[in-house]
Amino acid sequence: MNSHSSILSFFAALLLFSGCNSTSVEEKENEKVPVMITKGMTSEQLVALIGQPSKVKIVRDPAGDAEIWEYVHTENTATRLAQTGQTMTPYINPITGQRTAVIDETLTRQTTVTKDTLEILIQNGVVMAWKQSKETEERYDE
Repeated sequence: MNSHSSILSFFAALLLFSGCNSTSVEEKENEKVPVMITKGMTSEQLVALIGQPSKVKIVRDPAGDAEIWEYVHTENTATRLAQTGQTMTPYINPITGQRTAVIDETLTRQTTVTKDTLEILIQNGVVMAWKQSKETEERYDE
């Protein structure tokens, strides 16, 4: 079984378990608005509802060609200062004259990035199934 057949089989199995379901997509000013995607919806209706996909993958299969429309939304969900190291700074006590060292924390901005992906299986211009996934990544500024 090749990878395209595997993908089509996965979405066919997903089709058995999915029905009317709501999902959310980005709208004005980073607000997520729930939308209703339904099996049997035409690709034109889908575009009118949530816009053009970020990417389209063609799946060739003897059972019938299909497309997987991918919608991706990435946003920075949190920013904070994180300790990424320490430095020792020489210090002379002005009262006693004693030499010592002060440990300073090295802080770096850490950003949490969330990537929401919605993949929709379109066959013969009709929505057959979909799945959503979410990934979170921590990034540090240099």
